[in-house]
Amino acid sequence: MDSKNVGQQVPPEVQFASTVDLYRNITKFFKAFMGSKHPNTICWLLEILYLLSDKFKAENSVLDKKLKGDLGLILDSLLKALANILQDQFGLKYQSDYGITSLTFSPTVYEMLKRFQFV
Repeated sequence: MDSKNVGQQVPPEVQFASTVDLYRNITKFFKAFMGSKHPNTICWLLEILYLLSDKFKAENSVLDKKLKGDLGLILDSLLKALANILQDQFGLKYQSDYGITSLTFSPTVYEMLKRFQFV
């Protein structure tokens, strides 16, 4: 980092472009895993999305409607996948087919399930 730039404000248009690039990369990352039916993958994707949403508030930034819509669809898809896993809607026998005898939920998902007395 150049010492002359330390403490200087980043112009708003540069901040906006960086934020849009960040959210585009986030959506690409999540879309790569959206087809997963593995419980741990879904839980950790939810955890990552939660941490990112806590750090970078989408409603406070000036994102275009498409990016906001994509993030909403990703969240909706992950929550539906988790609900289907918990209800065994996929018909996968995690224990016999994959050797999964217990699930390790991410911290946020565990707290959510504990709050609603699923664990």
